[in-house]
Amino acid sequence: MGKRRFAATIGYIAVVAILTDGPFDNIPRYLSNVRRSNVTNEECDGVPLSIPKLFDRRKQQRKRYERATLAAAKHFNDFDDDLPKIQVLEKANYYVHRSGRNPQAVAWTDDKNYVQGPGWVTMDELEPPLLREPKVDRVLVGNYVAYTSWFEGNFGHYLDDHLPSIAYLRKELPLSIKFLLLDTKLSRSVLKFLDPYFYQNRIEWIRLREIVRVEGNLTVSIPVSIPLMHGRGRPHQYLREWVNEQHPVVPEKRAIVFYSRSSVDTHHKRIVDRKHERQVVDTVRAAMTRYHRREELVVFDGSVFNRESRNYTTMSIAEQFRIFRSAKTIIGPHGAGMLGNLVWVDPFPPTCHDRVQVLEFIPGPESEQVQAVYRSLFIRWRSWPVDFSVLLYSKESTHDKTFINLDNLNDALEGLWGKQNELQVASA
Repeated sequence: MGKRRFAATIGYIAVVAILTDGPFDNIPRYLSNVRRSNVTNEECDGVPLSIPKLFDRRKQQRKRYERATLAAAKHFNDFDDDLPKIQVLEKANYYVHRSGRNPQAVAWTDDKNYVQGPGWVTMDELEPPLLREPKVDRVLVGNYVAYTSWFEGNFGHYLDDHLPSIAYLRKELPLSIKFLLLDTKLSRSVLKFLDPYFYQNRIEWIRLREIVRVEGNLTVSIPVSIPLMHGRGRPHQYLREWVNEQHPVVPEKRAIVFYSRSSVDTHHKRIVDRKHERQVVDTVRAAMTRYHRREELVVFDGSVFNRESRNYTTMSIAEQFRIFRSAKTIIGPHGAGMLGNLVWVDPFPPTCHDRVQVLEFIPGPESEQVQAVYRSLFIRWRSWPVDFSVLLYSKESTHDKTFINLDNLNDALEGLWGKQNELQVASA
């Protein structure tokens, strides 16, 4: 390390120590770290509005996709109001009746002043109705913020729908306010890894169908909609900052990650046919050789073999972070394992060339039986500096088993890696 960089690092550490007056493990790291850049996809792609490139040899299919995706991006960009609304109640009660696809939460004061908005109901509107007279289960003294949304226990939805709003509230509300969060194994593991200080000091875990009384101010977060309306992606900008504060390091050893939906944790089918998936992985491996890619090829399905139980178990959040933070290119079908883990890629790449590449398999007009046409990660994550590309499922795909065209895959890999390889050779 050079003398100037070393001196700057020591000075930065000294400032942190002075401002926090405590050991590093017990402080909130809210200062921006040194490694920052803010390249945008529009800047990198040289267009007013960047959309993924569809690799398909049929010109008509490409034009149809571009028209639909541009229209969708413009539609969502028209929503300036994508941050949750904030309402403050004095001495109030909070109750989560139901999570999942149609969540129901209730917050009310003693004079029956109820919070209203997407996901919020009154006691009389609960489905199924409450079978007991409302009775306070726990009393908390102090100031709290209540947050919940849909699919609390789903990995992809939690990281994509919940974390951006929690990140916004964490940054904008005073440090003295604690969070009332529904207690799930998933939320505990994600938040403990993401920010140990926040996990230890700013969360009060509550149970489903537990009535909590707050003797202080109860701040509630009211989303624009459920599912979350991502609009211009402003909540995701808060999440980028949070991830960068807590986990800024990008490893030197990089990987090409193929996402497989063959894990036992996959519940919504859309699995690439097993024999075809081997052909896809072999095609990727051959292209890595052809374009002199030095990264490790990692086939990721979210599981790891446990030698003690001799069964496959869910991979830890730390290990999933390690894989996706090291990724240079991520390839695979649309799904929660890719959707959620995009949060771990480098949130502030220093240059356009350093953006992670994502090649996603999605439904097209000939494969609408798989899922909604053109459903993609792009709309949700387009405010992150990610180089998106897509391939369409071929027409023989079903909701259970999917296929892609291998010629289109080879074209995509050439488009992603062929030009990069030329640049690397030219600069060597």
